[in-house]
Amino acid sequence: MKTFIDYLHEARTEYETVLEADPQNPGATYNLGILEQEDNGDYTAACRRYTAYLSVAGSDAVRFDDVVQRLTSLNTLATDLADFDALDDPEMLEACVVPDGI
Repeated sequence: MKTFIDYLHEARTEYETVLEADPQNPGATYNLGILEQEDNGDYTAACRRYTAYLSVAGSDAVRFDDVVQRLTSLNTLATDLADFDALDDPEMLEACVVPDGI
């Protein structure tokens, strides 16, 4: 019997396969960002995926507002952690920024 974790791993594999075939696929890019954030807790990787999503999907994208909100929230988290010298990954501050012109 498959567990929830098994389904998450299968989903990740499927999204990665999609991106190998179509690196500009916004759905797979977004969903991998969600998995990085919610499943792995890798906020830096999530922010990179969200930024890539904005690059390929543009400001008319269905999930545009959600992605901007996630980047903003993660940037606030990174800033707060840095203020308390508790930021484990300094790259998070650079990765979790809404790109200019978006």
